Amino acid sequence: MPKFALLWLISALISFASLVGCSDDEAGGASTEILSEGSGEANTEPLEPLSVGTRRAPFFGVFDALVEHDGKQFYRYQVARDLWVPELHSTFLHNGKDGVELWFSSQDGWLENPIMFVPKVARVGKRWRAKLGDTVLYEYEVVSRTTEPTAHGEQTIWTITQKNLTDDFVTTRRYIEGIGLTSLEGSLSFAHTHFAIPLESQTETRPTVSADVPVPVAIDSERLGNLSTTSVSLVRPAGSDSALLIVKGWEGCAANDGRCEVDLCFKVDGTSATQEGEPGVLDTFHKGPSCTKQRLGQSYRMRFTSDATGALVTDDQVYWVPRDRFGSATDQGDQFPVAIYATPETREPRLLKQFNVFSSRYDSVSWQETYSTVFHDVNTDDKRPLFGNSTLLDSLTGVLASRLEDPKMVLSLAAPGDPVELAWIGSNNLLMHAKMVDDVLSTPVPVTTLTGQLSVTSDERGQHILLASPDGSIDRVVLSDGRLVPEAIGRVRLPEGETLVAALDLTGTKGGDGRLLVATYSLRTTNPIGLGSTRFYTTKLQTPVPFEFPPALGVVAADHGADVVVCWPETTEILETQGWSIAGVAAKEVMQISENCALVSRDVEADPTFGGRDLSTLPPNDALFALRYMPFYAEGPVPGVGRMRLGVEHSKIDYSNFISPMGGVFANLDGGGYATRDKLFTPGGVELGFTRHLERTPGGNVADRKGAGVWEVYLNGDIMLSSRESAFFERPETLGEEQPLGYFASPGGGLIINYGYGTSSFWFHLSSSGEWTALPDAPEGSQGFLARRPNGDLCGVQNDTSIFCMDETGAISVNTAVTQDIVDQLGGAYFDMMVGLEDGSLLLQSSITPGVYRLAPGADSVEIWNEGQLLEPNFDVENRAYAVVVDELGERKGGYLSPNGFEPIDLGEWKQRYHRVHSFHGRLVGLFPGPDRLWVLSDGCFRGTCSTLASPILWP
Repeated sequence: MPKFALLWLISALISFASLVGCSDDEAGGASTEILSEGSGEANTEPLEPLSVGTRRAPFFGVFDALVEHDGKQFYRYQVARDLWVPELHSTFLHNGKDGVELWFSSQDGWLENPIMFVPKVARVGKRWRAKLGDTVLYEYEVVSRTTEPTAHGEQTIWTITQKNLTDDFVTTRRYIEGIGLTSLEGSLSFAHTHFAIPLESQTETRPTVSADVPVPVAIDSERLGNLSTTSVSLVRPAGSDSALLIVKGWEGCAANDGRCEVDLCFKVDGTSATQEGEPGVLDTFHKGPSCTKQRLGQSYRMRFTSDATGALVTDDQVYWVPRDRFGSATDQGDQFPVAIYATPETREPRLLKQFNVFSSRYDSVSWQETYSTVFHDVNTDDKRPLFGNSTLLDSLTGVLASRLEDPKMVLSLAAPGDPVELAWIGSNNLLMHAKMVDDVLSTPVPVTTLTGQLSVTSDERGQHILLASPDGSIDRVVLSDGRLVPEAIGRVRLPEGETLVAALDLTGTKGGDGRLLVATYSLRTTNPIGLGSTRFYTTKLQTPVPFEFPPALGVVAADHGADVVVCWPETTEILETQGWSIAGVAAKEVMQISENCALVSRDVEADPTFGGRDLSTLPPNDALFALRYMPFYAEGPVPGVGRMRLGVEHSKIDYSNFISPMGGVFANLDGGGYATRDKLFTPGGVELGFTRHLERTPGGNVADRKGAGVWEVYLNGDIMLSSRESAFFERPETLGEEQPLGYFASPGGGLIINYGYGTSSFWFHLSSSGEWTALPDAPEGSQGFLARRPNGDLCGVQNDTSIFCMDETGAISVNTAVTQDIVDQLGGAYFDMMVGLEDGSLLLQSSITPGVYRLAPGADSVEIWNEGQLLEPNFDVENRAYAVVVDELGERKGGYLSPNGFEPIDLGEWKQRYHRVHSFHGRLVGLFPGPDRLWVLSDGCFRGTCSTLASPILWP
């Protein structure tokens, strides 16, 4: 009887391998017979695109390599079987004459003849069948072609049935034309469909190395025979001829639905392995060459066993931080360090600690073993905030990401004493590369989506990434000239029924040089809960063959409000800004926001339904719910890859990309981008990282008018300039007890600030380079200086009835009395707001009485400029002012403060994108003019916190 491979349908594409398998000694091979070509309209794009770099969700599966075999090219597809046992399956697929053909599965090897399961040309009624020799196994039929509205726009859906003739069971599959398989049994779920599909051919083939027959490793442990592994790692202390093998997994038991957690520790070398017994239990961090298990609080079961992903090996010690069962470092949110590394200068161990689970800000703290429990807050006196670290990690975690689970792990690849190089691995196995210099953590750059089963070996050379694939191939990731590159280092020919799940480097152990330790898994079909057994072998470490990761595997996309951010691996190619679309509608703008990222902006006027969801008929709360998880796709030419189609699930709490700036202040940055008191933003407004600022309570903030950053004035008079290169300035030494009384930004850049105490008052100009310049005293009887004109004159109000300006020598250039009729209009109030416009004119307003007045250059009287109330203005780098004016009916309009009058700006895009469906976007309170975006400021409450919200729109 033929032997059929029954694979799990956790992933739809695993069903590829469930078609058929045959052993070498069976007569006859699998084959395909076309019964009918069908009729009607045919597909124009492939139903199942085959291209290296193709990824789809909700189930993790990747076309990761182009492989040559017997003169044909095959696409290797790798997919995990389930969450309990992260065993991978591999299939090799070929674009055949009639359609997509299955030639190889990791369970059954090569088929004598292929089976076609997706036709190249599909028409309704097309039928074919798969045979093994003379026995018909399956019959297929294209039963329907429909056009359906989806969040991706109108899409063509093909439905194909597969009938198993051994039991008459029918499986229904649905394919989106041009995207691929999207559901089984008709459960089409666009709300959780992510994908990345290269639309241009990827031609590089993966290198192959010679296969080796592995040597079994005798381990005296009966538990391995009933163990399904979740992770296997190796730690070799410096100078030791043996290593610690840490095995985590599940075994059958009477409790917990038949699965119980298992943590095993072995002492291994290149020839033998002995079990070290149960890991010891500690309430503290651990150091030393032994396995440990950390306690989850005082009253819970032990859960976190240290392994190689959290081990730092120095010349004389091993330092550990705990990890959960799948290598994750953030299981307990902000109470859990994400990485351990050594400082290059002292080689002392330090921890990289996530600021909190909702932020991608990180601190560096010293390693200590004296915490009451491992979950005690790791903030210490030695804590250092890290700057420049990218908040892109929250969003750019790949098309299969879950934001709150990333990063899955961070590994220190460099040896202690070398510059810190970090491999950032997301929960979707997206590999990113980052560097740390002093207290600056670089923006992680995407490299690839790791495929194969990841295992980690830690020794004095650093932490090493090895990848084991079910087809028997073994790769590793190494640092080469500042880049992370793959090397093929082995291939193993395993016994029938066993699948490769791990590979570890035995270099440095007794008899281990030139050898790899590999782990296999075999399913025990007699086990009712699907557990299996684990075996270990050694195999030859082949001469490394370097190759390149397929660039499409490193392309990631994330939502940014209604728009899409796309990032790609390092390349010398230039971004093409034409030919991009979102949900099938041409993008309004494509802007490069960093060396390897672009912001693709949706045209909300051309696409008012946001990709197929008409929100205009929904109340705000329903519209918010409809948008919360709405996916959409972007398409365009990606540098270094070519044209790609990227499906993105919207996973933020709402469909806006508003920012709540600390202190309510934004600033343009010279060279592009923006800053707030605590964060940096790219052009287009994507969060980039954190500024260096003091943890003090500021007296207030103001934006520099020439792009230097945000000025922070502290209550004691010290000043911080938050920017890419932040700077701290102590108050002038000439001051005594004087404290800051007032300040404003100078049109030429820098800060005008007044220090005073009692009857003393001193005015200074502080430049972004730190130069203090004393300014003349304001005239007696004045309120001090309120504004500065572009020509440098300092202006204010004297005796409540006169406007004055003086130059830096103290000479009066303007002295204009307010006429009696205007005094009467003010009703005894006085001007306390003064705005200098770009032509030198001044706008004046009382906070008590409505009405904005203008003093034109050279004029001898003040005239009414607007009848409304002017809210606090913001300036662009050309000193043009923008603000909100509230009219006598309370209506708010934003616009440009022209010397000739108020010029309203159409804010329809803001209302369309944000305010219409988000009640927390409150009242319009201001505008901030950036070079590439107009930021609309509103007051609103979100999650119980009320603050200024800033939402970017393209300039009308």
